[in-house]
Amino acid sequence: MSNINESLLEMYYFSPTINAFKDLYGKRAIKFYKPTQHQEGWLGFDQAFVKSEYSDDEFLDKIKENIEEKGEMEKFYFGYFMQYKKMKKVQRIVRPTSISIPNHFTEEPYFRFELKTQSTKNNKVSQHKTLMLLHQNVKNAFVYYVSPMLFELSAFTEPNLDDLRIINIDSAPPLANWDLDKRHFIMYENEKSEEPFWCSEPVKGKEISFTKWIENMQDHKRLSGEDVLKLISDTKKYSKEHSSLTGNRNENMLPASLTIVEVQN
Repeated sequence: MSNINESLLEMYYFSPTINAFKDLYGKRAIKFYKPTQHQEGWLGFDQAFVKSEYSDDEFLDKIKENIEEKGEMEKFYFGYFMQYKKMKKVQRIVRPTSISIPNHFTEEPYFRFELKTQSTKNNKVSQHKTLMLLHQNVKNAFVYYVSPMLFELSAFTEPNLDDLRIINIDSAPPLANWDLDKRHFIMYENEKSEEPFWCSEPVKGKEISFTKWIENMQDHKRLSGEDVLKLISDTKKYSKEHSSLTGNRNENMLPASLTIVEVQN
């Protein structure tokens, strides 16, 4: 039996992960959150990388409130929420079974990790439903299951972030379609596959490599003061050209969503 667990996976990948966020956003721009075991029961996630003006306690309280009932989080700008899972290598495909395996899975072994879709004595809402509500109720909350194909402790040598399977929870089937009397998994046909399947009833999900994941975060990358001035200057120039063509001199071409969050010398 393997001694690998979710806590070990978190620890193994933590340093290169937070360094990747710092390289992208700057050392002081992003806050890191690691809920206690008790807090994780009602927050759902293992780790979060967040841009927010809330204090630590305020942020966790606000997230909890919004998971329970959708509201406003004016001081929260965006966040990436990760729930690590341990991948299992399944040596035999057995049909029929109470676990629905995609019909095109014919190779052995195949790979899967189990989702927590049932409530417990201490938590009335399951982990998976909590993560779904976090994604649905909190604007700009990006939620992911994360799991590498690591099965032996001897493989823990040098962490490679592109070994992580990062599955966007927005590709999950709607909660109303889930039969909670069954066990649910994310499955891969083989070790090289880049197509996850949500099962019981197989539904293709969305996976992304860590490198591509970071590249896609460029939309949230902070601008330097020089970049902001250039954006305003270019927009002002375009606005003048546009107004000369349309005759509307009062039109403001700067987007209403433009917000200068922080100015540093």
